[in-house]
Amino acid sequence: MKKTNEDAVVVAADARPVDVTAMKTIIGEDLNRAEVGVFCMLRAGVGLLVYKELSEHGEWEDRLLELGKGKSPRTLQIYMKQARTLCEQYGITPAQAWDEARHIDASQVTELLLAAPGEPRQIGAGEQPAEDPPAKKGRKAKKSKPASGPDMPTQTFAQMLLDFMEQRKRAKAKDIEPKKPLTKKEKIETAIAEAFRVVNLTADWVADGTWALLPDEELESTMAGLRAAADKIRDEFRNRRAKI
Repeated sequence: MKKTNEDAVVVAADARPVDVTAMKTIIGEDLNRAEVGVFCMLRAGVGLLVYKELSEHGEWEDRLLELGKGKSPRTLQIYMKQARTLCEQYGITPAQAWDEARHIDASQVTELLLAAPGEPRQIGAGEQPAEDPPAKKGRKAKKSKPASGPDMPTQTFAQMLLDFMEQRKRAKAKDIEPKKPLTKKEKIETAIAEAFRVVNLTADWVADGTWALLPDEELESTMAGLRAAADKIRDEFRNRRAKI
């Protein structure tokens, strides 16, 4: 894949030419809508993956901050992770995914996700996908495989995208289902693990020195929060010692 200056048009080995300026515009718009639309989050993530591939070594962190103004680096990494999962699941590259996703109208995706089961779902040209010929007696119908080449039809990619979004929606719904109450032993084990996680995370944060970059008000607020937590833990410890 060729790497070039920021606003040039580049050619990826596995997709059509990439207009970086137009890509930046789409990514910026999607990032502003990502919290209310899964498609926008995914397309922004795909765009970021492609943009990262086009960036020279050492440039990516600055470009990520430029593209994702108002978003934390962690949030952007989550978007990229979801997009990477989409590409890996269907055996396509980020460049191929971007080549298809950039043409899709986000409002169409929302409407299709809300469609009743069994209704035709399509994006783009408005043509129904060709149906497989009926199987002859005694033979099983062959399952069609999603295309994964550079000229992958938008319709095929759209179906991949919708299926992935629905899988993600079902997984999220499963995560919020009420779970079996923990036993006392399990609660204690969970509390111990959480305590270690918090202590280690705080220690790493203090060690890397990023807290020193906080403005005065944020630093004071952080200090007050940590002090309040320490006081609460200290009071609990004292109460236990007094009961002995």
